[in-house]
Amino acid sequence: MLDALTFDAGSTLTPDYMLMLDSRDITGNISDRLMSMTLTDNRGFEADQLDIELNDADGQVGLP
Repeated sequence: MLDALTFDAGSTLTPDYMLMLDSRDITGNISDRLMSMTLTDNRGFEADQLDIELNDADGQVGLP
């Protein structure tokens, strides 16, 4: 278990992630548009949920 992290003053933490669609890595396709990503880990046999919010101000995002 990780109890503590030490960082230099002024450091910025950046989350690391990879998004896959049909066994293809699409992380680079959406990283510039990503506004938020929330993973809800539900208990037991209830399905987990991933919510992704993308910036589509230019109307260029196509639905999968």
